[in-house]
Formats: sequence, C-alpha cells, structure tokens
Amino acid sequence: MNQAFLGYLHWGGLFFCLLCFALARFNQPRVARIVGIVPLLLALWGVGLIISTAGRVPMYGPLETLSQVLAVVLTMIFFFPPRADQRGAIVYLPWLGAALIQLLLILAPAKLNHNFYMYEHPMVIGFFQFRIWALAFSLLSSLNYLAGIKGLKASHGLSRGRNYLFVAAILYLMGEFSGCTWCLLWLGDYWRWSSGFFESALIFLLMMLIFHFPQSWIANPKVKALAGGLVGPVVMILVMIHQWSAI
Repeated sequence: MNQAFLGYLHWGGLFFCLLCFALARFNQPRVARIVGIVPLLLALWGVGLIISTAGRVPMYGPLETLSQVLAVVLTMIFFFPPRADQRGAIVYLPWLGAALIQLLLILAPAKLNHNFYMYEHPMVIGFFQFRIWALAFSLLSSLNYLAGIKGLKASHGLSRGRNYLFVAAILYLMGEFSGCTWCLLWLGDYWRWSSGFFESALIFLLMMLIFHFPQSWIANPKVKALAGGLVGPVVMILVMIHQWSAI
C-alpha cells in the first residue's frame, strides 16, 4: 500500500470534513451535503485500497477499523441528514465527529493487520464486520445525543441518538453471535472468559445502560443527551486501546 497516497486521502478527507462542518455551522447545510460527497468518496477510496491490497474486507487494527467506521459514518450523514426544518447542532455536529474520526485515522499507523487463515471463515468475517458497524453507529448515536443538549427541537437529536444506539446494539449482538459460533468451532465452547471476552460484555452493557436508567435520572433532556453522548466515545476508547496495543 502506498502510504504517501493514503496520507493524501486522509488529509484531504479531514479538510473537506472541516469545510462541511463550517458550512453547516453557518447555515449552509445543503451546500455542506453537496461538498460532503468528496470526503465520502475519499473514505470509500481508502476502504477500497485496503480491500485491493489485503484481498479482503477491513477486519482489525486501527487503520482498517477507523477507515470503515469513517466510511459508514459519512455514508449515514450524507444519505440520512436531519429534516430540512432542523437547525442547530444536529446539522453540523456529525461533520465535526467525522473530522475527529479522520484525525484519528491520520494518527493511526498505516499498517494492515496480518492475513490470518481464519479470516476466510464467514463467522470470523461477520464477527469483525458487525463490530465495526456497531462502533460506527454508536458514534453516530453519540453525535446526535450531544446535538440534543442545545438547539431548536433538541428532542429530534435525542430521538435519532436513541435509534442509532438501538441499531448499534443489534449489530453488536449479531457480531457476538458470529463470534460465539467461531469460538465454538475454534475452542469447543461458546464462551471463554478472558480480557477480550470481558471487554465485549462491558461494551454491550455500556450500550444498553441508557435504555435502563430510571426515568427520574434522565428526566432532564440535557442529562439524557450527555449520558447518551458518552457511549460512542467510551466504546471507541476501549476498542482503540485494545487494537493499538496489538500493533
């Protein structure tokens, strides 16, 4: 993989994500969406480079994970924007979130994960792919929850945040089912307690936590928005610590 070319893609993506953020912030959401085609295409190009170089879809490691997370986030921002009558943080905050993911991608080592033989197994592919998609949707959820702290019709941000988090939890469970099946075929049992398995359980509990808070705890929309907004970043930190340490 040409690391210099990959760097151009990432820096270009960061520039256009920040440009989209500025346009949306200063009440030009339609123009931001048109310009947003560029970072989306650059993100998809980056994923395509990984596939063409590794001969498989992104699976594991900061470069592979963040590349696909960015592509998913930008796809959802572009194809599922807020309603035309929405204003405030729900319009511009997702672009800022995409820019931060792009910045992490720039800081990540431009290194692909090793091609293990097991990567060809459909359950292994499902395990990694569903987890990447779940991470992307948890970040989308947090961006929308945080947009609900202020701005007009903040409840719309809370509603979108809840829906994205629900999808993230479903995707994560699908990944865990694939992983448990893989574990059964590999180790002879559905579950083995280890730091990795414990982290998996912790991430799912974290995703589910806000759905089980007593109503009195989240009666204040700002408290609910802040609680929901923390889920995606905390999941991202847990995942990146684990993957960065494995490089």
